[in-house]
Amino acid sequence: MRTPVGPSIQLALVLADTLADFSVDALLHVWRHCSPSQRLERRLETLERGGMLEASTASDDLGRVIRITEAGRLAALGGRDPVARWNRAWDGRWRLVVFDVPEAHQGLRLKLRRKLHTLGCGYLQDSVWITPDPMDELRRTFASERVDAATITFFEAVPCGGESHQDLVAGAWDFARLDSLYSDYRAFLNRKTSALAGRSATPATRHAWLTREWRLWQAVARRDPFLPDALLPAGYLGKQAWSERRAILGALASDLAKSTR
Repeated sequence: MRTPVGPSIQLALVLADTLADFSVDALLHVWRHCSPSQRLERRLETLERGGMLEASTASDDLGRVIRITEAGRLAALGGRDPVARWNRAWDGRWRLVVFDVPEAHQGLRLKLRRKLHTLGCGYLQDSVWITPDPMDELRRTFASERVDAATITFFEAVPCGGESHQDLVAGAWDFARLDSLYSDYRAFLNRKTSALAGRSATPATRHAWLTREWRLWQAVARRDPFLPDALLPAGYLGKQAWSERRAILGALASDLAKSTR
């Protein structure tokens, strides 16, 4: 079951990821301070049915408590875990997708391009895409399609013409544009955190800030391939932005939850 995750649901999931467990009352309190016009009870049921949260009865006076699942944690992260992606091992080999899909099969071509983008593959040159990751998921996606080697071909390779791995990274992904987006995102975090705390922080201002933050993060995360550490270019800002984001959202969730205790 696919459960849509927006800025308000994200905060509930971040709260669950920040604390070991928390009561439903605490979550309702946080919700009222961030999204007063929306009812949470039905959302909780939806998240539980979707496998993102799980409830149990605590042994102390917390009553019914909520814990996040791995699926819920990934949803709160936007679908991919940047830290896991950065820390994954790489065997030093590139995977290439080379395709030449006829005009008569535009649907297949669009499907292929979307999937390549979703998997974080880089566009190296005409109809040649690369990734440091195995192609299992991509091959499964097109296993039922009627394609042949002249249409789509998968390779494993290493550069042998004097090109470095960093040369391939620079050619396949626009990290200059990505770092510009990260700079704008970090500026937003540093400029707007006053909307989250203090006397001027109303539920409406928090909700507006969370909505804006969610959209900005999604925009930048969709462009970032989250390459393994060994392939990240010098000056990459993704890790700093991620750390700042987690600190701000985690502090907000924790502070609001503690105010109920």
